[in-house]
Amino acid sequence: MTQTAYPSNNAESLRQLASAADVYLQGQLAAAIAADQRALVFAGFLAAAIAATGGAAITVLTNTTSDHFLGKLAIGSASGLLAAMLFAVIAARPVHWFFPGSHPLDWRDDFVSNKPEVERLQELLEDYDERIANNHKTMKANSDWIQRSAICGFVTLLISGVILVVHIW
Repeated sequence: MTQTAYPSNNAESLRQLASAADVYLQGQLAAAIAADQRALVFAGFLAAAIAATGGAAITVLTNTTSDHFLGKLAIGSASGLLAAMLFAVIAARPVHWFFPGSHPLDWRDDFVSNKPEVERLQELLEDYDERIANNHKTMKANSDWIQRSAICGFVTLLISGVILVVHIW
């Protein structure tokens, strides 16, 4: 038998650790769902801003007496906001996720081979460690995408605002 990351032979301690790991995975799932909801709400706000900005741009550009510079600036702003929206949608996209608990079929071979409970629990804890670590990487990557989205949206509005002020003065 190879040495596990959990060398304890106390089944009760291992069960408590497994229970805590299961709760941790449930917490990760709740946080990930909330993060996805925030990203999609932000994408929705950006979509509304894109529609308003794009509509204003088309109105200005199709009017022969309007300042077409403002229409072009609005198109540029809408494009930057579109990139921000894309980043927000990427943050909320479906990803591979490790859920709490385990499938009963995963335990079948252990029971058939009469594997001792302590070994089963040690393997379960190693599996939970891997799941938690993988979920953390996924959440970090999605967090980076929503931050890119917010920065892209802010920079787009900042640059557009500065260009507008310079143009007016």
